[in-house]
Amino acid sequence: MMLPETTCIRASVIGLGRPPLSALRPPAVSSRASVIPLEHGRMVYVVEGGVAKRRSVELGFLLGRRVQVRSGLAAGDRLIVSGQRFVAPGKPVKVAGEPTTRPAATAPATEVAP
Repeated sequence: MMLPETTCIRASVIGLGRPPLSALRPPAVSSRASVIPLEHGRMVYVVEGGVAKRRSVELGFLLGRRVQVRSGLAAGDRLIVSGQRFVAPGKPVKVAGEPTTRPAATAPATEVAP
């Protein structure tokens, strides 16, 4: 419900509001170990195209070893949750449990007579 601009909210006034369901989305929750504290904020690493990319994030609630990520990650992002202190932006990353792709064996070149 939108209040008219001329309406004032006073101290000790109680109201009830409900956001539209379209405004609600489940929070992104991650391992606290994946978040790297910096002097001016927090960051995580994600995997894009087989390489590490740095992302700044804004955190919400903490619950044990889990943390809410309020902004900085999108659905489907592949977050590095282990060993992130050993990666750097642009460095290749091997994802645990994912098969490695090997280059196809190439046959030796053959000569073709004219």
